[in-house]
Amino acid sequence: MSKGDNMATLDVSRAPRGVIAATALIHALENEDDRVERHYLELKGTLDLNSRRDAAKVAKFILGAANRPISLAETAFEGTAAMVVGVTNGKPVGVPPIEPMELARAVERYVGVAAVAPRWDVVRVGVPDSPNEVLIVLVEPPVEGQPMYLCLANGDGVADGAIYMRADGETRQATADEIKALLQRAAAGTVPQVELAVDIAYSPYSLTIDVDAAVADFVTAVRAHLFEAADEQPAPGIGLGAAVFAAAWLPEDRSREAYVAEISE
Repeated sequence: MSKGDNMATLDVSRAPRGVIAATALIHALENEDDRVERHYLELKGTLDLNSRRDAAKVAKFILGAANRPISLAETAFEGTAAMVVGVTNGKPVGVPPIEPMELARAVERYVGVAAVAPRWDVVRVGVPDSPNEVLIVLVEPPVEGQPMYLCLANGDGVADGAIYMRADGETRQATADEIKALLQRAAAGTVPQVELAVDIAYSPYSLTIDVDAAVADFVTAVRAHLFEAADEQPAPGIGLGAAVFAAAWLPEDRSREAYVAEISE
């Protein structure tokens, strides 16, 4: 069987999320080389995941896979992407075991903490007659409303602030058009779809206003107020002279009679 022929046994209709599916993927990669790599699959040999250099390689794949177009990601592995670590020349040689939290801390330097980073996980498959394990790093499918992910630190093969895209056989910096598409993907989730329903809570009623009556009531109230104000002032000749009355009650030269006449007018 020549290289590449065995890929017919690779089932890309389901993601290798569990040990059984992950083991089947490893067996399907036997006798394969780097030419089998696609946007959803990357092969790595013996990495030292405790080193910053190799942790940066894992982080770069995670960032690039999370930034893939949704339509492209959906074509294989249910939208997920897989990096297989510990397969050399199609043979599962594995890497020394590493605690998941140690790997997470090493990768977080470049991708961020879980709350803001791409969603990813690891499936571990033991290597027969060896203490080593094959690790499959799984990156969850991209979705609408998801932001584009930037590298957060400088490292071997990665740069602070760079935007990476996983393509067939490589993880490279995103193009201008790809960045625009990522911005559109992020904006797609910012406008909620709102459905409005309008209903009448109470029976409507009509309101009729008698304008003439309202004006009459208003005039009557104002007249009563003005007469009341006039009646509160002392009348001429009761303990006060006319001059004192005029000075104390009116700020002008109107007589009481003129004031009352103006009220009526």
